[in-house]
Amino acid sequence: MPTKFRCILAALLLSLTLACSGGSAGSPSSSAANYLWIATQNDAMVRSYAIDQASGKISAVGNGGGPRATGAQPVAIALAPDRTTLFVANAGDGTVSVYPLNLDGSLAASGAPVPAGNAPVAMAVDSTNNLLLAADQSSDSIIVFSITPVQPYLTSDALVLKGSFPIQTPAAPGGSGPAALAITPLSFPCVDNRSPNPVVQKCLTLYAANQIAGTVTAYDYFVDKSGNFVRGSIDLSGNFIVGGAVPGSPYSAGTHPSALAFSYCAGVNPTFGVTPCQAADANALFVTNLGSNNVISFLACVQLPCQSGESSPDGTLIQMGSLGVTGSAPAAVLGNPVSNFVYVVDSGSNQVDEYQYNTANGTLASLGTASVGGAAFSGAITPNNSSGLNTLNWVVLPSPGALTTFRVGSNGGLTASSAGPFSIAGQPSAILIK
Repeated sequence: MPTKFRCILAALLLSLTLACSGGSAGSPSSSAANYLWIATQNDAMVRSYAIDQASGKISAVGNGGGPRATGAQPVAIALAPDRTTLFVANAGDGTVSVYPLNLDGSLAASGAPVPAGNAPVAMAVDSTNNLLLAADQSSDSIIVFSITPVQPYLTSDALVLKGSFPIQTPAAPGGSGPAALAITPLSFPCVDNRSPNPVVQKCLTLYAANQIAGTVTAYDYFVDKSGNFVRGSIDLSGNFIVGGAVPGSPYSAGTHPSALAFSYCAGVNPTFGVTPCQAADANALFVTNLGSNNVISFLACVQLPCQSGESSPDGTLIQMGSLGVTGSAPAAVLGNPVSNFVYVVDSGSNQVDEYQYNTANGTLASLGTASVGGAAFSGAITPNNSSGLNTLNWVVLPSPGALTTFRVGSNGGLTASSAGPFSIAGQPSAILIK
C-alpha cells in the first residue's frame, strides 16, 4: 500500500489526530496530539495549533498558525461531524465562514461566507442529523443548517439553510439574547404520529442560554426521512407533539446566563468496557451566570430514569442546585470528558474554578482554583477519553496574546504546564479543541 494512501486512511480513521509524520512545517512530531483553533477579533483571523497530549506543549500548525481571514467579529467555532470542515460564526457581519481542514489540522482558504441572520454568537453541531444550529442574538432566533459532506480534505462541507425559529415563545420583554447553545449528547426515541402508521424517530433536545431574559429554553426535535426539521415537545408517553412546548420551558436560570455544558455521562447509556460511563449519571446541564456570579445545575431528562416519571426522555429540566463562584463574572463552563469534574472560567478575576460533580443529586462541590495570567473569557478542554496516553487531558485558557495550559489531575485539580504560556497573535474571542 503506498505510503501516501496509508497516511490518508489513518487520518480518516483517527479523526484528524496526527497519525502521519508528514505534516506541514510547524506540526508537532508527537503521534498523540489534539488540534486547537483560535479566532481573534482584533485582526479577524482564525489560526491552527496542536497540543501534545503528554506535555501540554502547544505548537503552531503552519507558519504562525496559518492564519485565515474570518468575517467581522468572530465569536464562535464549530467542527463538522466528519471533522473535515471548520465553521466560524461572525457576529459583526451576520455570517458563518466555512474552512476545509487539511490533513495536518491547518485550514484551507474559506469560500464565500454563508449568511446566518444578523448576529450569530453561538453554534452547536448535531452529529446525529448533520446539522449546524446558530443562535442569532439580534433577531432572537435559532437558524438551522444542514451540513452536506462533499469530498473530505479537498473541499469543505456545504451549509444549506433549513429554516429558523424564535428562541422563546412568547417573546421575552426586552428580548432574549441567546448567548450559548447545547444539544443532548445522544438521541433518544420518540413516536412520530403524523401519519396513520406511527414511526419511531431519533429525538434530541436543543437548549439555549438567554442573557437578557435570564432563562434557558428547550426544544425537542427530530429530522424525518424526507429531511424535514420537525420541532416540538414530547409527552409523558414518548409521543412527539409537533409545535408543542417542552414542559416548564423557558426555565429561570440567573442573571445574564453565559454558557452551557453537560456532565460527561449525560445521555450516555452505561456499558461496561465500551464507554467511560459505567454507572448511571444524573444527567446534569450546567449554566453559568455572568451577572449573579453562580453556577446552576439542572437535571435534564435525556436518559431514564427521569425525575417526573416519564416513560421516555423528553428534555425537561429540574433545577437541583446553585453554587456561587469564588471569583467573578463566570463566562465559560467545561465538563471533564473522563470524570465528574467541572471547570468554570471567571473572566472578572482571571481564574478557573475547579468542582466535583455529585452524580447522585447533580450538585457541585468546590475543589479549588487556578490562576490565569490575563483576562480569560473562554476556555476549552481536550476531549481525550480512551485508554493509555489519551487519558491525559488539558484545559486551555486564551487571554490577550497568550494561551495558558493546565494539566487535569486525577483529583480534578489543575496544574499549569511546565511549558508555560504560549504566545499568540491577536485578541482571542473563540476557541475549539478536538
